[in-house]
Amino acid sequence: MARSLSPIGVQQDLSGRIFDIQSYSVHDGPGCRTLVFLSGCPLRCEWCANPEGLENRVRTLFRVMKCINRTQGCIRCIPKCPHQAISISDEKEIPLAIDWEKCRHCESHECVDACLQEALECYLRPRLLRLFFWLTPS
Repeated sequence: MARSLSPIGVQQDLSGRIFDIQSYSVHDGPGCRTLVFLSGCPLRCEWCANPEGLENRVRTLFRVMKCINRTQGCIRCIPKCPHQAISISDEKEIPLAIDWEKCRHCESHECVDACLQEALECYLRPRLLRLFFWLTPS
């Protein structure tokens, strides 16, 4: 468990919701590193490169390339969605149409459990993950 000193010198436990881990990142300077993206950033920078991390909530992701609806006719996720947010798409490149506003407040994620190809995936669902490093005050 990570611990840090607060501005008044009291140790506090630190935890965060990790929404992505990107290994072998070489874009922001010399060297190779692993980036850990945390959800719930309190800043609202105009140049933010990860706006998906602004809200601290579970996110459902749809990976088009993994979906086998077009090739094998799979529709397991459609009847499992409690909010009727998933339907078959009319677009050629995208097999399913998802109403993300309906998904926004979903807590059951039954559609994710029904998808055997992992085309639908939840980030942050299992639990809050602990940060495994020591932060020191500046």
